[in-house]
Amino acid sequence: MREPPRRFDGRVAATLLILNFLVHFVPFERPGFQPDDFGWLRIARSGAPWSFVDKALSQGVRPLGLTLFMMEPYVLGLHEGTQLAILIGTTSVLTLLVYAYLGGVLTNRMAALAALAFVLWPVKHEIYASQLFGVNTLSGILVIAAGLLYRRWTRTMSALALIAGLLAYGLSLFIYEIGFLAPLLFYFVERSKGGRNRSAAWFLVPAALYWVFRLTHPSAVISTGRFEISIDALRVGLPSLPSNLIGYQLARNLGYGLWAVWNAPAWFQVFCVVMSGLVGVLAARWIQQSAAEPPTQSALVLSGAGLLSAFALAAPAAMVLVESRHSLLAAVGMGVVVAVMAKHFPRSGASLIVILLLSSQGLALRQAEVSQLQASVHRALYERSGEIRAAPFVVIDIASLADRVSYTWGQRTSNVLRAYWGLHAFAAGGLDAMVNDSLYDKPQPKPPRVAVCAGGLSISEEAVRCARNYTNGKPFTLPRSETLLIDFKTMPLPSSMTATIPPG
Repeated sequence: MREPPRRFDGRVAATLLILNFLVHFVPFERPGFQPDDFGWLRIARSGAPWSFVDKALSQGVRPLGLTLFMMEPYVLGLHEGTQLAILIGTTSVLTLLVYAYLGGVLTNRMAALAALAFVLWPVKHEIYASQLFGVNTLSGILVIAAGLLYRRWTRTMSALALIAGLLAYGLSLFIYEIGFLAPLLFYFVERSKGGRNRSAAWFLVPAALYWVFRLTHPSAVISTGRFEISIDALRVGLPSLPSNLIGYQLARNLGYGLWAVWNAPAWFQVFCVVMSGLVGVLAARWIQQSAAEPPTQSALVLSGAGLLSAFALAAPAAMVLVESRHSLLAAVGMGVVVAVMAKHFPRSGASLIVILLLSSQGLALRQAEVSQLQASVHRALYERSGEIRAAPFVVIDIASLADRVSYTWGQRTSNVLRAYWGLHAFAAGGLDAMVNDSLYDKPQPKPPRVAVCAGGLSISEEAVRCARNYTNGKPFTLPRSETLLIDFKTMPLPSSMTATIPPG
C-alpha cells in the first residue's frame, strides 16, 4: 500500500513552540541557579584563565559537555536573562527537530500528536531547570539531527548528509552520551519505511572513537559523570529500566506536578484551566483527524516500537537512576505510544494529554519557586560576604530552611528539600561553592572551611555542635569563637511556599 505524503506543517510547528514556551516557562521567573552552576563556576575560576578547558578535555567522559558546563557560567555569568534564553532556545530547537523526525515516521496528524505528547511529557522537565541543562539538550538536538541526516542519506545517497550525521552523532557522545544507541533505531525505522537498505555501521566509527578516547583517559580529573560498566551493574540496571522510566519517573512527576497545581496560587490555577481547555480541544481535533488517516502500521506494532525505542534511548543510564537528562530522548518513544493510544481510545487519549499538560505546568511552577528560593539563599549569603571572608569556619544551618518548606511525601528527616519533585534542591557541594567562590570576584587564597548542618544543631559559649552533617550524616564540633553561623530563619520565602506549610 502506498503511504500518504508527509509534510512539515508550519502551523503545527508554531503551535508546538508556543506550547513549549507556555507550559514549561510560566511563571517566567528563573532567577536562581542550581548548586551545580556555582560548582562548575568555581572549578572554572580556579587556576589560570581558561585553564578549565584543558582540565575538561582531559576527562574521559563528556569532555565537551564538561567544557560547556564551565564555559557557560564563566563567560555569561549567573545571569537569569541569559539562562532563560538558553533554555527557551535549546528546547525550541529540540521540539522542531523531534516533530520533523516524527513527520517522517508517522502520518501527518499522528506525528503532530506524538510531538505534542513529547512537548508535554513531564519526565523531561529537568531540562527546563538550569542553564546547564541547555548542554544536555544540545546533545539531544545533535542526536535527532543525526537521525534526520541519516534519513536523508538513505533516500538521496548524499555523502555530505552522511558525514554531517556522523559528526553530529559523534559530538553528541562527547557532550553527553544519552543517544549512544540511537543509530540502531535510525536504521530500523528507515528499514521499516522502505528506505534504501543502507547500513548504520558507519556510526560505529564515532562510537569507537568515543570509547578509544574514554579508555585512554582512565583517570577522572573531574569526578563526576563517570560510571564504569560492569556485569553486576547491568544485571541490576537493565531489568529495572522500565520501572524506573515509566513507574518511578513518570508516576512521581505526575504526582508532584498535579499536587503543585492543586496547591498553586489562584492566578496559576486559572491559567492551567484555560490551557487545559485549549489543549484539550486541540488534542481532540488532532485525534479526530488522525483517525481519518490511513494506517501505515498496526497499533500493536507501533506501540511496541515506541516502548522499545524509549527503553533503548534511556539504556545508557541503566547503571544509574534514569533521570530526566538521561530519559530526554526516551520521551520521543513515549510520545509515539501516547499518540497511538489517543488514536484508538480518543477519550482516554485526550484525557491523558491534558493530565500530562497539568503535571508539566505544576513542575514549571515548582521550578520557578525553587529558583526563587535558591536566589534568596544566594542573596542571604552575599549579604554576609564580609563576615564569611573573615571566618575560619562557616556552619550553614540548612535545617532552618528545610523546616520552613512544605513537604509532600519526601523524607523530612533528610532535610534535603525533597519538597517539589524529589530532587535535591540544594546540595552540600553547591552551598560550599556559593560560600567559597561565587561570592567573590576571584578565588580566595585561604577560603573558610564550610560545614552544612542537616539537623541537631546546638550552640554553647565554647562550641558549635551538629548531630548530622549534611554530606555524610556524621556529627561534628567546631570552636564557637572561630565559627560563623548562618541560618535562614527569617529569610523571606516565595508566597506560594509559605501558603502550603502544614500546621505544626
